Amino acid sequence: MQKSALFILACSWLLTSCSSPERLPSIPVQEDYVMTVNIQDHSLSFIDTESYEEKTWTLPFAFQRAVFLTEDQLLLYGKELDRAYTYELSSGKALGEWKTGKGIENMVLSADGTHVYAADQKRNSLRVFTLDGKQHEEMKLDSAPFTILESSDKLYVASYEEAYMSVILKSSWKTAGTFPAPPRSVGGWIDENKDELWLGGHGSGEQIQDDIYIYSLTDGTLKEKITTPVMPIDFARAQNHVYALSHGSNELWKIDYDTKRIEEKIETGSNPFSMELFQNKLYIASYDSNKVQVVDLKTFQTIKQIPVGTGPFQLFVREEERA
Repeated sequence: MQKSALFILACSWLLTSCSSPERLPSIPVQEDYVMTVNIQDHSLSFIDTESYEEKTWTLPFAFQRAVFLTEDQLLLYGKELDRAYTYELSSGKALGEWKTGKGIENMVLSADGTHVYAADQKRNSLRVFTLDGKQHEEMKLDSAPFTILESSDKLYVASYEEAYMSVILKSSWKTAGTFPAPPRSVGGWIDENKDELWLGGHGSGEQIQDDIYIYSLTDGTLKEKITTPVMPIDFARAQNHVYALSHGSNELWKIDYDTKRIEEKIETGSNPFSMELFQNKLYIASYDSNKVQVVDLKTFQTIKQIPVGTGPFQLFVREEERA
């Protein structure tokens, strides 16, 4: 009986050990880093911005995107997942799940850090969640919402299938109207001081998008186009320049902020999808190269190529808050 009891206890311990989730490497809050979302091998790469050394999280589910809820909490999600997963970076622990249902294509943290905006392509709606995963509001849209941009009082949501952008009032969560925009719109940024919304994209069918479209925030009219072939899909602004990343031609464009004149361009890694600015450097995630390219904006030259996980698709910078 005694041997039998010991055997049962040993088996119980083994089962508990095998079933308990493995703790992922700690990502301290006190560190600056660049993070890539690698969708082919279901991993996250955390790159130290000084040493360029990397830590990797490999997860047991096929997520496609991420959004930071706080500086220490990350939400992972994907269009084919029926829930999103929260993790604490400093401890490497899973915290919980949001039961969203399938269809979430894009998520963006609100400017004030209190809500998450979610483009749901199964429900054809823009959903607003609180940071504990509870749905706060939902606005029905016509088709395939994707790109979400926020101004001080409005949300601008581009449809991936239709040639328009919806305008939503944050005060009432009501749709205020639409204005024409290219189909397959991806990426953009808003400059309220100049009454401008910059919008990029892939183009549709045989009509590949070569231009950045600049719209008026006031009335949605097209103010200007800047030709940056092929497929400009991401933007960053540093001082007197805007940088545009062209996904189809593997190029980074340097544009004068005031004149909208193109000054320079350089080649990027293969199939770039995302970039982020940190301390006068641009970090660019190249999907087919499985690398992050570091561009020094003072010289506009590549200074580093950092290997990451397979299929880097989205990129974030986390900067330590300093006194």
